[in-house]
Amino acid sequence: MSPSNANFQLASHARCRQLKVGVTFATVTNPQTLMQDIQLAIELGVDLMKDIVAAGYSFLKEKNKERDFFGAATKKYVGGLLERNSTVKVLTMREPQPLEKLYVRANILKDKITAELGLSAEELEKFHDLDRRAFGKIAETVDGELIVNQLKRFIVLGKPGAGKTTYLRYLTLMMLQPLSQIERRKLPIFVTLREWADKKKPLMDFIVEQFSICGFDEAQPFVERVLTNGDCIVLFDGLDEVSQEANQSGIIQEIKDFSDKYSENQFVISCRVAAYNRWFERFTDVEMADFNEEQIEKFIQNWFHAEPKVGQECWQKLQNSPQLKELASVPLLLTLLCIVYNRSNNFPLNRANLYEEAIDALLRDWDASRRITRDEVYRQLSITRKKSMFARIAWGTFTENMYFVPERILTKQIEKYIEHLPGFKPEELDVDSHAVLKSIEAQHWIFIERAKKVHSFAHLTFQEYFTAKYIVDNAREGTLETLVNEHLYDDKWKEVFLLVAGMLDSADELLWSMLDKSNELKEFG
Repeated sequence: MSPSNANFQLASHARCRQLKVGVTFATVTNPQTLMQDIQLAIELGVDLMKDIVAAGYSFLKEKNKERDFFGAATKKYVGGLLERNSTVKVLTMREPQPLEKLYVRANILKDKITAELGLSAEELEKFHDLDRRAFGKIAETVDGELIVNQLKRFIVLGKPGAGKTTYLRYLTLMMLQPLSQIERRKLPIFVTLREWADKKKPLMDFIVEQFSICGFDEAQPFVERVLTNGDCIVLFDGLDEVSQEANQSGIIQEIKDFSDKYSENQFVISCRVAAYNRWFERFTDVEMADFNEEQIEKFIQNWFHAEPKVGQECWQKLQNSPQLKELASVPLLLTLLCIVYNRSNNFPLNRANLYEEAIDALLRDWDASRRITRDEVYRQLSITRKKSMFARIAWGTFTENMYFVPERILTKQIEKYIEHLPGFKPEELDVDSHAVLKSIEAQHWIFIERAKKVHSFAHLTFQEYFTAKYIVDNAREGTLETLVNEHLYDDKWKEVFLLVAGMLDSADELLWSMLDKSNELKEFG
C-alpha cells in the first residue's frame, strides 16, 4: 500500500469512528456535510471492494496495469448501491429518510420457524398471557447482522412489514462499511426479484446489466470471474412478490441452479413466511423476530432524533397503552404509530380510527405504495368483504374465548362466508378455503399460523377490533344488547366496549343500555 493510500485509509477510518458506524446520517443536517459523508462512504466502500474487483479482472492482466481501468466503474457501482439502499420512504412519509437514521438492528429467531412448532391449540393457550397481550412464549433471538458470519446461504422469512427488505438493504450497506461486524467482505449484488421477473431475461444477463450500466468493461467475463472466485453476496429480495403469471416456478429453479453453479458465494433470499413453500432445500430457513421493548424504544428515539423530548413522550404514552404497544412490535405498524404521533404529538383518543388505519396499511397501502399486485385466490373478496369476513370470524371466536383456532375450523368459517356472498354459484367455483386463508396470511397478516395448522389473529387488538366491528355492523340484529347483557362486567370485553363506543355515530344508546343493565344488576344484587 502506498503512503498516500495508507494516509487516506487512516483518515477515512478516523472519520468513520467519528460517525460511529461508517456513514450514519443520524446527526447530519447540513446538506454539504451530508454530501461529504456520502462521498466518504463511497470511498470506503470502493477501498473494501477494490481487491475483489481486481481479482475479477485478472483475466485482463495487461489492462490491470492501468490504474484507473476499473476504479471509476467500481466507484459508480458502489455509489449506486449506497444511493439505492441508504434511504427509506414508506406509507405517508413526506420525504425519504436515511435508513441508518431509523434502522434498529434486526433479530432472528433462534428456534424453529413459528409455523413449524408442533403445538396444539390447547398447548398454545397455556402460553397466552392476556395481561401481557402476547401470543406464545418470548422467543430467544440472535443478532441479524451476525447471521451473515454463520450461514452461507439462508432465506429470511417474516410477516408483512417485518422489515425483510430493510434487513437485506442493511446487510448491503454493512458489506461496504469497515466498522461493521461482517467478518468477510463480499461484493454485494442486490436482485429485486419482481424487477428481474418483469425483465424476462436470464438471471446472469440481469446481473451483468447492473455492472454494464456502471461502466464495467467486459462485464460478462468479469461477473463470471468474481462469482467463480466466490467473492460475492447475492441478495434476492421479495420472492413472495413474484406472481404466478411471471413464472414463479421458473424463477425459483433458476435461483437454485445459479446458487448451485456458483456455490462458493453467499446467498440470501427474503420472502413472506406464509408465502413460502420450502422450495430451497439447501438454504437454512430463518425467521425475523418481532421488535422487543428495547428495539421499539430505540426506533422511536431514532424517529424523533431531532426532538428527543417528543420521542420520550411518545414512548411513555405507548407504554401506557398495551394495545398500541402490541402493534408496535411490527416495524411497519410502529412506523405508522410514529407518523400518527408526529401529526399532533399525541395518539388519538378514539383508538378505533387508528386501528382501522393500521389494518388498511396491511390490507391495501403497503403493497400499493410499492406498486405490487399480488395473485388473488378469490377475486370476489374485496377489501370491504374481507373486513366483513374477519369481523364475523372475530365475533365467533372471541365470544367462545377462542384465541387459537384449528385450521379445519377456520377454513370452514371462511368457506361459509364465501358461500353466502351475492352471486356465488357453487357449480361455477370450487371454494378452496385453505388457499384463501394462506393468501390472507401471506398478503395481509391479519391471521397468522402460530403452530402447525393452528392459527390466530395476528394481534389480540385485531381480534378485539373486528369483534367490535361485527357488533356495530349488526346492531339492528341485537348485537349491542347482547354485548351489554352478557359482557358488561367482563374485563376481557373492556376494550371491545371502548371500540364499539368509538365506532358508533352516537354512543348514547350504548351508554343508556349499560346504565340500565348496571341499575338492574344492583337492584337484584
